[in-house]
Amino acid sequence: MGCWILTFINYNDNSQDIANYIIDAKQLYANSLMSLYDYGKENFDKDIYQEKEYAVYQNFIVFAQELNRIYKEYPKSVGIVKNIRHNDYVIADPLSNLTWNLFFSATTLTSIGYGTNAPDSLGGRLFCLVYISVGIPLYLITMADL
Repeated sequence: MGCWILTFINYNDNSQDIANYIIDAKQLYANSLMSLYDYGKENFDKDIYQEKEYAVYQNFIVFAQELNRIYKEYPKSVGIVKNIRHNDYVIADPLSNLTWNLFFSATTLTSIGYGTNAPDSLGGRLFCLVYISVGIPLYLITMADL
C-alpha cells in the first residue's frame, strides 16, 4: 500500500514546471548559437563576428548559471532532464515508478534503506515518517509471529 501512495505523491509533483524551466533556458542558448551561425552565412566582417561570438560566450555563462540555479532549487531536475525529448517533457508512466516505490517501501520497512530512491516533496517525506513509524513495528510484529 505504501508504494501506491508514494507513486501517487511522486506522480503529482511539479516536474512539468521544472522541465519548462530547463527547456526555456536551453532554447535561449540555442537561439544565441543560431544567431552566430546565421551571421556567418551573410557577408562576413571579422570584428562584428567576434562581438557576436563574445555575446554567445556571455549567453553560455548565463545559461550555465541558470541551469545551476535550477539544479540547486530543484534537486530532482537532473532526473527530469532524461525525460525531455524534442523540447517536450515526456511524463513517465506512473506504473514504471511503482517498482521503484515497491523497492523503496520494502527496504524502508526492513530498516535497510539503501537511499537509492527517496521522496523529494514535503508530502512524500511526511508520508514516509508516518509510514516508517507505523510500518516498522507492524512489520517486526508480523515477522515475530511467523
